[in-house]
Amino acid sequence: AEINTVEECDGAYIQKVRQYKKVSLDQLCDATRISKSNLTALESNTYGSLPAAVFVRGFVLQMARILGVPDRIADAYMKHLRKIQS
Repeated sequence: AEINTVEECDGAYIQKVRQYKKVSLDQLCDATRISKSNLTALESNTYGSLPAAVFVRGFVLQMARILGVPDRIADAYMKHLRKIQS
């Protein structure tokens, strides 16, 4: 229910959702074909290690679909990323 109302979130929040859904980082890596280093950087908020924002948005969308959560989580993450980068 919390996911449906989130306005802004960071990588730690996405990690919490992944762990709640009992999906390992390796499983997510295999399912999305996103490198483990990019997934780790995203979840640990290591923004300097992430690729361009357009790719990051795609990563979060793929993660959301695999985890079975609304796509709006990508918008919430991108809102946070824009705030951090400005």
